[in-house]
Amino acid sequence: MQATAGIADDAEALKKMARLTHSFLAGTRGPRGTLWLDEKKQLRETPAFPVHTVDTLGAGDIFHGAFALAITEKQDVPGALRFASAAAALKCTRFGGAFACPQRPEVEALLDGEAAGCGEQAGNRA
Repeated sequence: MQATAGIADDAEALKKMARLTHSFLAGTRGPRGTLWLDEKKQLRETPAFPVHTVDTLGAGDIFHGAFALAITEKQDVPGALRFASAAAALKCTRFGGAFACPQRPEVEALLDGEAAGCGEQAGNRA
């Protein structure tokens, strides 16, 4: 988002882009979570799930796919962002791109707090 807006600060970059579109805007920042603008263009943040990261390949794709799924299921934006963040976090605990995609029950367990420290409990898929 910084490169697109030409501004080094994530929050300011989102605000600048918001002046150019009515679209939903968010920016993922890996372990620093996701910044987004609500319907009133107020800055919000969804924290990342702390995990033992071994490979980030495909995490963005997993995030976007999980977010799209959650929105089509009529989850609200905060819930959809948490769901996407959980899916991407679990992916990062495993080696591989799409083949390391977590299954829905794993994502739901992380959201429910059952997989705290999931890098060790979810295991790495090779």
